[in-house]
Amino acid sequence: VDLVLVERLIAERITSMQQAVRIAPLDAQLWEEMGEAYSQLGKHAAANKAYRRAVELEDTSVRRFQLGRSCRLMDELDEAVELLSGVFDDTKDVGHDDDGLSLPIAYEYAMALYQSAYGQYRRRAFVRSNKLLTRGIEVLQRQDNTIVAPLKLLGNMLCLQAQTAQLDAAARAARFEEAV
Repeated sequence: VDLVLVERLIAERITSMQQAVRIAPLDAQLWEEMGEAYSQLGKHAAANKAYRRAVELEDTSVRRFQLGRSCRLMDELDEAVELLSGVFDDTKDVGHDDDGLSLPIAYEYAMALYQSAYGQYRRRAFVRSNKLLTRGIEVLQRQDNTIVAPLKLLGNMLCLQAQTAQLDAAARAARFEEAV
């Protein structure tokens, strides 16, 4: 596969999408497709803007998923967690297990939770980190984990949770000693 050719075709698709949204700026599907094309090129800010517009025009679980994934890739983790949590809850409520959406949604949501928890961990906000990790672990454990990526993420979450618990206990002990 010629990657230069693929990138050129995607860039041409983006140009076509830009022309199309000028003609039909209220067509959510066009904005969504433009976001997908930008995402394929790794232009996450442009993809985020297009997905955001698509959600504004017509809010669907798929579009919120795409926007949430885009936010995660841009390290807008609080928004990613909020969006993906809603999508995860929506798909869980309507039983999307049969259409193959459950695992990708759960994985993206758990990944956003993990990244957010790691940020909290680095800021020494151990309680918040642990809550995020616990939620991520719950999400992954409810899936049919026959794919390696979710299992590896689950392992990473469990390790970070153990480290967080140890550091939180040490910080509490130090505060107790200072108080005595």
